Amino acid sequence: MDQLEKKIKAVDAYAKKYKKQLAPRPALNQIKVIDGKGYFTDSHVAFYFNDIFPESVPLNNKTIEQVDGYYPTDIEYLIPTKGTFQTTEHKLCEVLDSLKEGKKQGLWKDTMTTFYVYHVIDGKLIVGKNEDFHNVDPRRFYHVLNCLKKLGEKTIEVSLNLKKTAQPIVITGKETGVKVVFAPIRVR
Repeated sequence: MDQLEKKIKAVDAYAKKYKKQLAPRPALNQIKVIDGKGYFTDSHVAFYFNDIFPESVPLNNKTIEQVDGYYPTDIEYLIPTKGTFQTTEHKLCEVLDSLKEGKKQGLWKDTMTTFYVYHVIDGKLIVGKNEDFHNVDPRRFYHVLNCLKKLGEKTIEVSLNLKKTAQPIVITGKETGVKVVFAPIRVR
């Protein structure tokens, strides 16, 4: 299997976790390449791949015809360029281990009330509910980071938008350059 196929499989594995959410919007169920830049969104997070993928790729064993339809052509507006960001760098494996430990402790059990944010105190990534920051479902956070790991990432930069705008948390892969934006995302 070549590197491109491995990268497609990594994004496909993430998309399969949220397949039911993507079912009513099949056009989102693909890596979309627009003007040489690759994107994927499930409307809760948006991945920006830059030029990793040379063409649009359907996910979940679909064909391009099956996922044809409306896909936001101005998705780049989701990638934040403005705001007051607090940024720290972390080893991806350590953050994944922290999330796995949270799962072992039962922090992932209650999907309706157990949401955590990763915020920064004294340069360290801390798990805990904090009203000053946006909360992130630990399951989704884990699956996003696992996808980045499969894409070949080792180090991530976590940027928190302190102004709580539409892009509260941005994860940037230091090796791959892939950006992941946690929102709520509204595709126009």
